[in-house]
Amino acid sequence: MPAFHLKFIWVPLLLTFIISPFFSTSQGIQTDFGKSKVQFGKFDWYFYKTSSFEVYYNSGGKSLAQYVLTNAKKQLNEVEKILDYKASSRITIIIYNTYADFRQSNLTLSDEKYNIGGLTPVVDNLAFVYFDGDHRSFDKRLKQSIAEVLLNELLYGTSIQERLQNNALISIPEWFYKGLLSFISGNISPEDKEKFENGIETEKYKRFGRLKPEEKILIGHYFWEYIYTAYGKNAIGNILYLTHINKNIESGFDFVVGKPFNFIYNEWYKFYRYQVLSRETSKYDELKYSMALKKFARNGEIIQAKLSPDGEKIAYSISKNGKNALFIYDLNRQKKTKVFEKGVKSFEADNDKSYPVFDWMPIKNTLTYSFLKKGKPWLANFDPETRKTTDVRKLETLDRILSFSFNQRGTSLVISAIKDGNSDIFIYEVRSYRLFQITNDIFDDLFPEFINQDKGIIFSSNRNSIFIERSVFDPESNFSPSLDLYYYRADQKSRQLIKASYNDIADETMPQAYDSNQICYLTNENGIINRNAAYIDSIFNRIQVIVSYQDTVFKPDTFNYWQNDRAVVSIDPSWLKDSLIEKIDTQIIYHDTSYHYRTTNYLRNIRQYNIVPRTESVFELFRDNNSYQVSIAPFPEKIRQDHKRQSAENIPELYKTFKKTGNEFEGIENEETKEISVIPPVQTEKQKDSFSYYFINDFEIKIADTTDQAEVPGSIILKPADIVEPFPETDSLLRLRPTRFGSSSSYFLSFSLDYLVSQFDNSFLNSPYLVYNKDETPQPINRITSAFFMLGVNDLFKDYRIAGGVRLKGNLSGTEYIMAFENLKSRLDKKFIFYRKSETSDGLYVRYRQKTNEGRMQLRYPFNENASLRSDIFIRHDRKVTLSSEHNSLTTPDIINVFPGVKLEFVFDNSRQIAENIRVGTRYKIYFENFRNFSGFKNEFSVFGFDFRHYLRIHKELIWANRAVFATSFGGSKVVYLLGGIDNWLLPKYNSDIMIDPDINYVYKSLGVQMRGFTQNIRNGNSYALINSEIRFPVFKYFSSLPMKSRFFETFQLVAFTDIGTAWTGPSPYSEANTLNKQIIYNNPLKITVITVGEPVVGGFGFGIRTTLFGYYVKVDHAWGMEGGKIFQHITYLSLGVDF
Repeated sequence: MPAFHLKFIWVPLLLTFIISPFFSTSQGIQTDFGKSKVQFGKFDWYFYKTSSFEVYYNSGGKSLAQYVLTNAKKQLNEVEKILDYKASSRITIIIYNTYADFRQSNLTLSDEKYNIGGLTPVVDNLAFVYFDGDHRSFDKRLKQSIAEVLLNELLYGTSIQERLQNNALISIPEWFYKGLLSFISGNISPEDKEKFENGIETEKYKRFGRLKPEEKILIGHYFWEYIYTAYGKNAIGNILYLTHINKNIESGFDFVVGKPFNFIYNEWYKFYRYQVLSRETSKYDELKYSMALKKFARNGEIIQAKLSPDGEKIAYSISKNGKNALFIYDLNRQKKTKVFEKGVKSFEADNDKSYPVFDWMPIKNTLTYSFLKKGKPWLANFDPETRKTTDVRKLETLDRILSFSFNQRGTSLVISAIKDGNSDIFIYEVRSYRLFQITNDIFDDLFPEFINQDKGIIFSSNRNSIFIERSVFDPESNFSPSLDLYYYRADQKSRQLIKASYNDIADETMPQAYDSNQICYLTNENGIINRNAAYIDSIFNRIQVIVSYQDTVFKPDTFNYWQNDRAVVSIDPSWLKDSLIEKIDTQIIYHDTSYHYRTTNYLRNIRQYNIVPRTESVFELFRDNNSYQVSIAPFPEKIRQDHKRQSAENIPELYKTFKKTGNEFEGIENEETKEISVIPPVQTEKQKDSFSYYFINDFEIKIADTTDQAEVPGSIILKPADIVEPFPETDSLLRLRPTRFGSSSSYFLSFSLDYLVSQFDNSFLNSPYLVYNKDETPQPINRITSAFFMLGVNDLFKDYRIAGGVRLKGNLSGTEYIMAFENLKSRLDKKFIFYRKSETSDGLYVRYRQKTNEGRMQLRYPFNENASLRSDIFIRHDRKVTLSSEHNSLTTPDIINVFPGVKLEFVFDNSRQIAENIRVGTRYKIYFENFRNFSGFKNEFSVFGFDFRHYLRIHKELIWANRAVFATSFGGSKVVYLLGGIDNWLLPKYNSDIMIDPDINYVYKSLGVQMRGFTQNIRNGNSYALINSEIRFPVFKYFSSLPMKSRFFETFQLVAFTDIGTAWTGPSPYSEANTLNKQIIYNNPLKITVITVGEPVVGGFGFGIRTTLFGYYVKVDHAWGMEGGKIFQHITYLSLGVDF
């Protein structure tokens, strides 16, 4: 290739390096990226200890810890029953009060390992959970964490020896592992079920290899559900046990089920496909008044959506790739406005999607939203007309806002929020910024709304008490199995709630008001989230007569008459206890009746909805496969006319009328209540509730029939024993007993083993800079494969980490030692490293022993989880000792260099590993290093460089990976970069034909890789630049319609690549100062320097394979080099490690 052609390649390459904002540090090899954790506050930890658990909690989480102590044993027993395996030791459970607290923890933070072979993580019996406001979700996370502990024990063993052995031999796919955990915990939602059925119906799930990781886990959930249902309760435990024994998944299914894995998978797929296709879709309602929102999400997920009070705008929040944003869409102008955006671009699956939370202000038509800042909730207002955000304020006393809504005047907010480990109801006055707590107990109070002209608040709760009592966790209290509706009389500040629904098998959530006596809500009673309506009415209950006596020895007599006719009221004197009567109180008692109607029967889940009274419309949001649809429908004219009301006698047996005593709805004693006594009535006992609930529906749902009194003609006397007390089984909750958990203890620092490394490796252990000796024999860098051993320990929360390792050269010519201590407890991370290396090498005439000692302090300040600023302060001591072989070498003095220095780097990493050696996203690093002379502290030399990598998804797991690298050293001394070869090359070769300029004071040498098609030192200089481009194609996985059972085939990839780069001295590769263009000829007494014009840029192309073998990720590349228009003979490379 002519030189002038490559100049046109070099010019944009150089310009890219100069102007690119994606600078990063290049240490020559295995650039360290990685994410960070951002800690905003200090956590003080305490714990309870039992025979089965150690439960850790921080300030404000005591009630959650006590809840776990009561329920964890039940969860453990259920998991042990499914897995048929008993926990071998005490399980440690760590509780975080909110998801924001959990995101600050270091428990999920891990360092990236390029060479994964021989790495054995020592999995502790550690489970960690966070609270999101719903104890049922909390239970599922707890159960899943416990199941993960037991599953790791079952598969990998309990001893270090077992885990070392099994970690290398057992390969468990992620879908297999996490799908089982999902099934055991029951962590599946109606939205997940809808997504699964869509995938089966459209045959998307037929090609397993092309699915996303989260879709594969969803399939894993239903696969294990099928195994459990079709092959018995013991099948799962037996399959896992035989997988552990035989170190193979296939054998587990063969021995237990008697069928090959592929056959069972096909059987599972056909089973669910038949179920999905056989659904009677004709019985479902057709979606009316709908329109598609193709441009709304753009591959994101809509979390919340609400129609504005004037019906002209839609506010919606969207989560996409780690970023959460709030938009307003104008239906008339068909334009959207961004209100708020938070987060950083990330491809991780566990991002917080619940924020921002918002509601429309009913009068001003402005939007109020809540967001998180440094782990605490804030409120702000946004005006769509002026597009300005105002009145930003912090709610210091709350930990997390779950939802909120305005009253009709827009002067108050009713908030569901987490505080001290409980989700409770609060009222926030907008003008005065005052916050009032309504409920304060362990129950989950969610989705509050003002109704009844702001006189009351309706909300969903799993409480089993109608009384508002400040309480802590009581081990004898039980949560309701579902979320029911409760009414709080805000105008009266009543401490007694009204239970407006009662359904043990379905949740009733997101209640809103049609008008003063009609509400609507969402329910999943038939497995699909639809909308119901409830109509509240008052009907005659009884006529009550209370006779009080002058003699207080006699208790008052109560007489109830069940006919709505005052003529039947008569008292036989023989019924009375005494003839001296003080007064007779007579009143007609009415009770409120709630009639529930199914108003929608869609096949798709209603994701979000809201009622807009001003326009009398109902807004609903749906998701159909990958697109969203909204429906804006008018109010039903009259729900009671559109739906025939059924009496108790007409309701089917499985859907009977039920009545729950214990409270009274507003209006029980309304203006129609009449008194027929000459003396004002005196209430002598707490009013009993006669509230009944009628569900009008075509679907059969089991409802408890709690009718406690039969209608008796005439007058009857109810004895005290016949009166049903309110919630008799939960009265203990109202009079809380002292806690039985004992006292907790403070956490003290303790360490345990985290991981072991025993591997073959050929990379740099600490610094990429090796001492350069001009008179040493030219040889490849890291030519001898080494054995590396390392051990890491950490404290319980992984805030403090200690690691130590040793590397032995294969020819026993040298050793390396490293020790490190990390402190990650605060936002500023600190790491201290000591490194020592001693190696013997051959010179031209004598042998040398090179000794290096280095101390380094690293500081890391994260701006967010993706970006961080890092700084190193170090001192390096190099000693070159000439080994004695004769008199001259004996008297040769040691050469000593001592370089203190600093390093500053900026690191960005939002990439996500979706499979082995398959990433999506971007990561880069830029750095500057300065080395100074210890004597006089004068500047010695500096290094600047960057490494930019971008991973583009072409289709599913077919990835195009690109990398741009640049590094240069400058100053009185320099680093020489040897271009050519690849990282961690097991059998490296060196090109001794290319001269290293002897006139330049090089003190260190380093590699410039990847440059395939050539050996090391195809180019050299104090600067180098590279571009690498790869297509990574997991061929077997991509085309497979079945899950891969072999890790060899699952991680097998075909790679096509091209590399282009150069190394040079001087201002540019084409300058005369470049060593490549200078040839020195010694002919005594002459020294002749010949200036030539060579092509400095070289290139390479080829193909390779990647796969996992014996736990190592092995790369084999076959490459041809190009130089000056010539293509050279191919070179085959064998190396270890992932990525470039």
